[in-house]
Order: sequence, then C-alpha cells, then structure tokens
Amino acid sequence: MAGFSGHGFMHGPIAGQLIAEQILGLPTTVDVTPLRWDRFAEASAVTEFNVV
Repeated sequence: MAGFSGHGFMHGPIAGQLIAEQILGLPTTVDVTPLRWDRFAEASAVTEFNVV
C-alpha cells in the first residue's frame, strides 16, 4: 500500500483486509464507520486519543 512506512508497515495487513471486506460487501473485522466518507460533508471529526 502506498504511503505506509514505520508503524504503517504493521497496519498494512489489516488495512488490506478491511478494504477487501468492504469491496466484497462483507462485515468488516474492525468497525470502520468513524472513517466513512460522508464524515467530511458532516464536518464530524475523529478524535485521536492515543497520540504520544
């Protein structure tokens, strides 16, 4: 996946799995609704609690 480096390298496998699940219309392994496209139109923010 383009753009993954460092910790993103560890996130690549689950990102690929989630994309595949969405393409196939399957329930996702992890809840991705906070990352839906229409959040931009709604101007809703996702709060990051784990910033170090």
